[in-house]
Amino acid sequence: MWRTTLAVGGLLGTLLIPGCVPTVCGCSPPPPIATLAVEGPTQGLSGIAGAELPGLITVAVRLSGGTGVAGVAVTFAVDAPGATTTPSSATTDATGRARTTWRLGSTVGQQRLTISAAPGGGYNITNPAVTVVAFAGAPQR
Repeated sequence: MWRTTLAVGGLLGTLLIPGCVPTVCGCSPPPPIATLAVEGPTQGLSGIAGAELPGLITVAVRLSGGTGVAGVAVTFAVDAPGATTTPSSATTDATGRARTTWRLGSTVGQQRLTISAAPGGGYNITNPAVTVVAFAGAPQR
């Protein structure tokens, strides 16, 4: 369904036209829909409290057909004292991916990394945030 503005006799209104073709009626198509997803596990990660998890945490923003969306602002936020990500924010590359490393906080137990994608850029993100969970174990003595 397409939406356009219509002025008749000095009145301004919105007209919804099912199946309208923009080149014919001048309507604006809806913005494309993108999805934010972690490439890799979101549960079951583990490491030593205060240490960096091995490898990168990679997230992708993709359109429904699988094409990556470049230029999306992504934020990586941790919930445990002393935990960090490097970088704490990034912009998706030409393939639609952004990456970070995650250093677990000093607290033993479950920790979370919330990854958020900023709306805008001519697309809608169906799930603007995803969470990755890791267990931080006690250092060996």
